[in-house]
Amino acid sequence: MQSGSEKMSVTNLADRQCREEHDILHNVVKILHLQEDLQSKLESVLTAMTRFSELQEEFKAGIFLADEKQKVLRLFCTVGELNEKFLARESEIPYGHCLCGMAAECGQMVFSDSCGEDGRFDPKNRTRAARGAYVVPLKHRERVVGVMFLYTDEFPSVQGRNRELISSIGGLIGDAIASHQRDEELLAKDFELFELQQLNSTN
Repeated sequence: MQSGSEKMSVTNLADRQCREEHDILHNVVKILHLQEDLQSKLESVLTAMTRFSELQEEFKAGIFLADEKQKVLRLFCTVGELNEKFLARESEIPYGHCLCGMAAECGQMVFSDSCGEDGRFDPKNRTRAARGAYVVPLKHRERVVGVMFLYTDEFPSVQGRNRELISSIGGLIGDAIASHQRDEELLAKDFELFELQQLNSTN
């Protein structure tokens, strides 16, 4: 049976976690609405997430963008010190391959307690470092537009609150990526129309 002081301690911890969760969600929304390029915004979001203690994260994370036609993920941005061999090896990942490709294919979060021991990695791609990972599909509605990976301490917490927080942030990032892609498509169409008008005016 818990004493009064123990109950108060648990309540204070829960209150602190709620405040931190609210703060990080508010910060992510604010970052994604900045008038900056997409890469800068996503790097800032990754940095903000690595500062949330409950996720037990290292300062090593990244985001892939999905090529839905080719069924591959292409590395778009990272934060932290990731070695050159890793960056070259992981620059493009087919759907279904390793944890990131699995998350893209199934549209669900994937967790690894220990990347060095996880049989879902190809042996040549396993890391020797003692770390776990959260791998999060970035979705706009039901469409996967990218995948985020976050390295953590070994055996990270996958409790419901953390899952909900990461899923919420993944949805915000997915919406931001989809919005950026729509803007790029509109700009490309406007440019094509402008070129066609210029061509017609010279004939």
